[in-house]
Amino acid sequence: MPRPSLVTTKDPSRRGPSSPDPSRRSLLQGAVAGVVTMPVLAACGSVRVGSPAPQTPPPPGIDDLYRRDLLEAVESAWAAAGTPAGAAPAVASALEELRAALQRHREALRTGAEAEAAASAESSSAAAGSPAASPVATDPAALRGRLVALREMCADAAVQISGRLARPVTAVGAHATWAAVRLAALEARAAGGSSTAEPTVPAPRPAERLTPTREVPAWDPPSIGAEQDYHHMLDLAQQDEWFAAWLHEVIAARSTGQARNDALTLRDRHRTRAEELAGIARADQAPVAMPQAVYALGGDDADDEALARRAVSVSAGLIATHVALAGAAPFERRAVAVAAAYEEATWAGPRVPSLAPLPSLRLGE
Repeated sequence: MPRPSLVTTKDPSRRGPSSPDPSRRSLLQGAVAGVVTMPVLAACGSVRVGSPAPQTPPPPGIDDLYRRDLLEAVESAWAAAGTPAGAAPAVASALEELRAALQRHREALRTGAEAEAAASAESSSAAAGSPAASPVATDPAALRGRLVALREMCADAAVQISGRLARPVTAVGAHATWAAVRLAALEARAAGGSSTAEPTVPAPRPAERLTPTREVPAWDPPSIGAEQDYHHMLDLAQQDEWFAAWLHEVIAARSTGQARNDALTLRDRHRTRAEELAGIARADQAPVAMPQAVYALGGDDADDEALARRAVSVSAGLIATHVALAGAAPFERRAVAVAAAYEEATWAGPRVPSLAPLPSLRLGE
């Protein structure tokens, strides 16, 4: 599925009224005047000719305020993600993957200067023979709590920060959601329970509860992406949701009992999302995607197990789609995409075996 690239524009540079070029004589006179006045200036204090005047950096804007707090939340989760002695192999593997993902989250949230400073500090520690910091194993519930806290902060941030930052921040929160639920499911399985049972992880907030919580500094307002990117992602999200609704209806038609009820519940969830997105598209004069009567499936997808695998892959794709939509959408539309991404990541936790650390993007995009 093609992914849009955010389009940004810069205001053209402005120049004042043109002035005649200075004459050679006036340049020489200016140079002499500078030499003559140097002793006088030196008498007033230490002055370095040509050095820039000291400047006070501007106060942080909403993007930096949230980014710093999110980095602390990522560090907190990483510090608690050690592997306990005697952990089941599946749990140990999941914790190792989580630590690697949190490292990617660090890199995505750091500025270039912060990344260079961190690399320099690590090099200095290695040269001095100092041991590198390592995470410690904590109570599993405490680690899941830190991941949930990270998810909630990402959700709060996503509806206020600039679009270029909202996409990776929403991606971090989606992965944290998936990881918390996955760990709970693996721990339940290791204890003899079902790996697909709904784990005891607090559900993400619905869209109506994702509202701005911080005051935006007037000196650095956040920005949004280009309208065509938003319309493109809104169209893709509608199409993906309509397909997911149809797929679960097919699964329901081939199932009985609780499996059928579960499939119908999922069909209704995706249909509701698609209809909500279509309503937004009409209001925002964007393309409205209509559901197809039938969708083509691959050769082996007539098999029930293959259909189940397709549902899992569709779920992972939907997470990425809604993350990208959150980054492209205007502020008042982001909550719908963020809530959908985190709701889908919750369902995917015990079912999707692996998820990209930053769904919908690669580091450096």
